[in-house]
Amino acid sequence: MHKEYHIEGMGCEGCVNSVKLALQKVSGVSHADVKLNPPIATLTTDKPIDIKELQSSLSEAGYYKIREQ
Repeated sequence: MHKEYHIEGMGCEGCVNSVKLALQKVSGVSHADVKLNPPIATLTTDKPIDIKELQSSLSEAGYYKIREQ
C-alpha cells in the first residue's frame, strides 16, 4: 500500500536523506520516497503503520514532524 505524508523541518538534501533513512527503519516500510519541494514522503508499506511510530523514528533523526496529507 502507498501513503503520502507531509514532512516539516527539512531544509536541504541532507535532511531528505536523513528522513528517508529514518522512515525506512520502521518495521513494515518497504520503500520511502522523500522530496524536498514539496516536502512529501511517499511510503510503500506491507501493513498499516501508526503515525506515532513514524514520528518516533523521525525524532531520533532530527527535528522533523510528520503529518498525514
